[in-house]
Amino acid sequence: MAPRYRHANLLLLFAMLLMTILQPRPLAAQGPTFTVNSLLDTNVCDATTCTLRGALTQATAGSTIRFSVSGEIALSGILPALSVGGVTIDATSAAAPYNPTIFINAAGIATGGMTYGLQITSDNNVIRGLGIIRVPMGAGSTDDVGAGIIIDRGSNNAIYNCWIGLAANGTNAAGNAGYGILIKNGASNNIIGANSDRDRNVISANLQGSIGLIGQTFDPVRYNTGNRIEGNYIGPNAVANAKPLSADTEGAVAGIHVRAATNDTTISNNVIGTFISERSGIIAAGIAVGSHGTVTLISDLIPNNTRIVGNHIGVSPSGVALSNRIGIAIGEAGAYGPRNTFIGDPLVAGSGNVIAGNTRNGIYLEDTSFAWGDVTIAGNRLGMTSGGALLGNATGGEPGSATIYVGRNQPTNPAVTPGRATIGPGNIVAASGLYGIRVRSGGHTIKGNLIGTNANGTASTLPGTAHQAASIFLEHGTGVTVGGPNSAERNIIAFSNSLAGGGSFAILVNPGAANLSGCAGTCTTGGHIIEGNYIGVSANGAGRLNTPTSSRDGILLARTTNNTIRNNLIGGLAIGIRIGLSATNYNANSNLIIDNKIGAPVSGEIAFTSIPSAAQLASAPRNLQEGIKIVHGNENRIENNLIAYNGSGAGGSLVYPGVRVGDNSITGAGNTTAAGNNRIIGNRLVRNSDHTTAATSSGVFVDTATRVLISRNTTQFHHGDGIFLFFNGNANRAAPTSLTFTATTPGVQLARIQGSATDCGAGCTVEIFTSNLSTETREGPVYVTSGTTGTGGAFAIDLPFCQEYLTATVTDSNNNTSPYSNQIGPFAAGSCTPATFNLTQANPNQQSLLAGTTYTYTHRLAHTAQVALTYNIQIASDLGWARGPLQVTVPAGGTVDVPVVVSVPAAATEGQRDTTTIRATLGNVASNQISNITTARLPQGPTPTLNGPFNLNQGATQTTFNYTLTNAGDQPGSFVVNPPTFSSTPPSGWSFQQPLTALNFNLAAGASANFAIVINTPGSPPADSFGFSFVASTQGLTPNRTVTRNDTVEVPVIR
Repeated sequence: MAPRYRHANLLLLFAMLLMTILQPRPLAAQGPTFTVNSLLDTNVCDATTCTLRGALTQATAGSTIRFSVSGEIALSGILPALSVGGVTIDATSAAAPYNPTIFINAAGIATGGMTYGLQITSDNNVIRGLGIIRVPMGAGSTDDVGAGIIIDRGSNNAIYNCWIGLAANGTNAAGNAGYGILIKNGASNNIIGANSDRDRNVISANLQGSIGLIGQTFDPVRYNTGNRIEGNYIGPNAVANAKPLSADTEGAVAGIHVRAATNDTTISNNVIGTFISERSGIIAAGIAVGSHGTVTLISDLIPNNTRIVGNHIGVSPSGVALSNRIGIAIGEAGAYGPRNTFIGDPLVAGSGNVIAGNTRNGIYLEDTSFAWGDVTIAGNRLGMTSGGALLGNATGGEPGSATIYVGRNQPTNPAVTPGRATIGPGNIVAASGLYGIRVRSGGHTIKGNLIGTNANGTASTLPGTAHQAASIFLEHGTGVTVGGPNSAERNIIAFSNSLAGGGSFAILVNPGAANLSGCAGTCTTGGHIIEGNYIGVSANGAGRLNTPTSSRDGILLARTTNNTIRNNLIGGLAIGIRIGLSATNYNANSNLIIDNKIGAPVSGEIAFTSIPSAAQLASAPRNLQEGIKIVHGNENRIENNLIAYNGSGAGGSLVYPGVRVGDNSITGAGNTTAAGNNRIIGNRLVRNSDHTTAATSSGVFVDTATRVLISRNTTQFHHGDGIFLFFNGNANRAAPTSLTFTATTPGVQLARIQGSATDCGAGCTVEIFTSNLSTETREGPVYVTSGTTGTGGAFAIDLPFCQEYLTATVTDSNNNTSPYSNQIGPFAAGSCTPATFNLTQANPNQQSLLAGTTYTYTHRLAHTAQVALTYNIQIASDLGWARGPLQVTVPAGGTVDVPVVVSVPAAATEGQRDTTTIRATLGNVASNQISNITTARLPQGPTPTLNGPFNLNQGATQTTFNYTLTNAGDQPGSFVVNPPTFSSTPPSGWSFQQPLTALNFNLAAGASANFAIVINTPGSPPADSFGFSFVASTQGLTPNRTVTRNDTVEVPVIR
């Protein structure tokens, strides 16, 4: 029994400890009340006259200082420090708008020593309704003197409804020489402002900035911890619609400056603006977080865990521009830090900031040779007001302008690990005057954002929501991830204007696009992953974000290597992906482009039985020109992509294939290597180029380049050839000729194709393709098999499967692949073994999923063909929640799983339903269609259930009931089990031994905890049943969820 008792006692101890922690802080003892009735600055407070100085001198712990006069107090010297604690100073007007009534004018105090308006060196004080203006600079630095209010080591103080640096008319500047408020030397848990008009402070026009926080960085170190700055106007006038008249912000580093030895600061729901400076070395930010030259070695002095949530920065809540030079600045060039900064909170709805109208950057992460720590930027509106109007950042024309600027984070100390920026989810980044997001270091993540679009990700306008330069510019560093494998990580990215960076791009990866030598040396970039994004495509996965025009491209890779572009939806652009530029060294090598849909909708290939007209392709987000264009680059691999319906701008002399390798008009007709030695493998190319009469209106177009391997690709429904060689592309490798077909002899010999690749000789690879349409000449709708040429280029290849027609390509030992041959056929029924295939539906095929979660439906594709075949998978999702493979390969006579992943958005509503249909195709032949249905549900929340014995026989002296409390909900929660009570009068001497007080449990979703109810049952009462009950419930919900248990103790007839 000892373990059970120990468990119960530990629970009781935890409950008691929790109750102790939750007790409110004790208030200071009630002290005397002083009523200031004089505006003089004499040191008197008696029965007839009381000045503020006199009241402060006489105040004791718990005193209250009120005012029966209003106006200005002109100080002759510094006021006594508020050192006794628990004092309230209240000068708020009695009627709306409840503005300050007392203004402390410190212009006349001596400047040879300490200067301030009010100094607090104690705890638990409340300051309300004061104006503090014109404090001069004293002897020392702005870390010590010149502030309106200094909180020095004091904790748990509150400052409400004060105007600091603003004249009594609420319009004119009357700034203090230092900070408006300085929190220093270990001052902790202070509150500056609150979320109400009566509690808001206006802290503006102060020469060093509005609020500074710096701990004591010398021995003994004292940390500022847990301070809150909430609901204030920081920088503007009293109605937050303009900069105060005559305000001088040239020397103000920031509106709020979080500095060394400052931890756990929360900056929330403030309006912060008008911090503009032309002075060199002044960043002029709404908020700056950094060590400010103090921490040049890694230490705990680095600011940590700063949370910036729900603020309007550079703009008022009504949409009035209150521009800062920089909205939020993180890190400083000459010092380490900060660590763990949160701009917006991905876990709390509505915690994002509105950051708009800032002239250089909305958010700036410093270029530094030291390091800043991890930064999360989530759920913010950048460049868009809370009402949805556009008000761009980065509009001042400064070099380095970007709405989000992620600087060089490259510490020269090899022992230091630089931090990583996570941008997203949930940011709207719109209307930048230059770049949307500019990245100059590695290892960062950009996920789940709307970049250059409206607030729904359904459209982009230029001018308008689109950025003036690339939406995302990866300039320097390695290993940046843009997007991710889950739909919640998907960015929707619009193309930009071409004001900088060499063109108009959704994503620009080019270290030379700005200043090649501007990265403390030569800029280099590569090794990035661009995955799962909609690039140029609306949130519905089908529409274009904007109408493309020439040179509005999706992704440009130049002077970069080893990038992976995977599983993106790319459309509504000029060129989907462009690789390399014409200039020397602006090639792009060894990149992998895999599993993307380029020009096609998210549902994949559209079913047609013949070449569709342009009008029939209206449901696809077509690219105007090529899907992929390689201008300058080698060893790139383009694999397993669906490249379809591109080239909507083709016509006349303009022909835009699905993939173009080489461009003699850019690199020269004799340059066979600029785009040579690339690999195009296993892609599906369908109906690219609207030019209806040119053979060059093709799937793959090789211009001048050689050693371009084109293998196992399937092409269909082009007006021209599936593969076209131009200007000696692939050394003009000729297609196979003299093709003949021999029908199968059941049980004896498979069907066979024979032919010749005479000019290729022996050892070349021949690939065979088939179709069931006579119109598919010089195309390869379905890949069948391959073989090798023998002497003189002759070949004979067995066909374990085919349809009615056949074509072939040949690739020589240098990887030069030919066009498709002319078609042969049709063949009589039974001449070649057909393939039958069928999809089996997942079981179950319907799910109810919690918003924000993912489920994988596993379907299965089987076929009869005695050869491995690759099938195209067409997935249509009502709401765009589903994604799956573009293609699957089924082994000979076998089956393969077809996983369809459905991700329910976090913002989905209760009962919202997505129906996804799936089918497989082999060329123009389709399988049966199957479906899965997914319904969104909202969180159930924590829910208690009880399991245990309904009754138990009485023991000799005690009866024990064991129970299990389970959280049957889908979110964690707090639970309480209340003490049991008897349902009727129990026998004499019976009592509950445990629990005597409530038991408290914190349980994760699905978790359980055990507890016991022990009843003292002495004596020999008559046989009977004695009932008792108890209640388990949640805590903190409205209403709480409860479950009641009724049990009995059975007294037997014979004991």
